[in-house]
Amino acid sequence: MNFFRASFFLACIFFVSLATAEDQKPPKLPQWHGQRDGGVELSTKVIKTQASLAAFWKGQGKPMPQELDEAHEMAVFISIGERPTGGFKPAVVSTKVSEYKYVVYYSEGKPSPDSIVTQALTYPWVIAVVPKSELKLKTRVQAP
Repeated sequence: MNFFRASFFLACIFFVSLATAEDQKPPKLPQWHGQRDGGVELSTKVIKTQASLAAFWKGQGKPMPQELDEAHEMAVFISIGERPTGGFKPAVVSTKVSEYKYVVYYSEGKPSPDSIVTQALTYPWVIAVVPKSELKLKTRVQAP
């Protein structure tokens, strides 16, 4: 009987640890995308004030979707540069402090090979609200 109790106890611990590991995924970062006005070259811009974020959205001709908590948040704009077609949707995947730098990992969001996309030059971008940092920002493409 002790064998069955011990087995049951170990099974419970195993399933609780799986649930806990599942709960430790990084939080989803609020972000928005666009297909034009991103710029021809890869570029990054850090936005640390509410006024700067409001000016960004005014330049896009769109209302600001979220207030910026300047004490705890900043926005990171990443343009992936000119692309030959539509269908690209860059996304900020995660952030990490590494070697005294604040690293923002992003994906280019390439369309799948069988996607039907517009045949026009696009300038895709993403802007995401991330935890505030005073460290130097570095961006890295995350492999698909």
